[in-house]
Amino acid sequence: IVRVKLIEQALKHPYHMCQTHRAGLNPVRKEIIMLNDRLGAAQDIAAKLFALETAIDDALVFAGQLTSAVPAARQRARISAVVGQEAITLTGQTMAALFEARAKIVAAHHAFAEVQEQVGLKTRMSGEGWKPSLMAKEAAPLHLVADQAA
Repeated sequence: IVRVKLIEQALKHPYHMCQTHRAGLNPVRKEIIMLNDRLGAAQDIAAKLFALETAIDDALVFAGQLTSAVPAARQRARISAVVGQEAITLTGQTMAALFEARAKIVAAHHAFAEVQEQVGLKTRMSGEGWKPSLMAKEAAPLHLVADQAA
């Protein structure tokens, strides 16, 4: 009865079960609990990764809006192009840094996908965006358009 309650507790709250209680479980139940732990950890990392990807994309949008607004404001105010050039250059450098950050977080995303497989978790599609690496080549939208155009 005690083991059954421990198993039920572990399946409800796998993160809170201490190692002492896990020691009394049979190997199959331990593996289920460890899998739940890995899945929970992967979900936590994925949520933070997606949040960072979104934040970088949002920053790129705002940087683009600022970069395009500055010349338009200068023209509207009839100010010489030499005024504020350093600020525009710095804004452009900020955008370049954001593009580099985006490339690095995309590379990290792929590295996390490899880690996910290494710890025995299958890749899952999440979010609403289309993911080209997870879809069959025949089903890729650009391929379908090319077929229809031919």
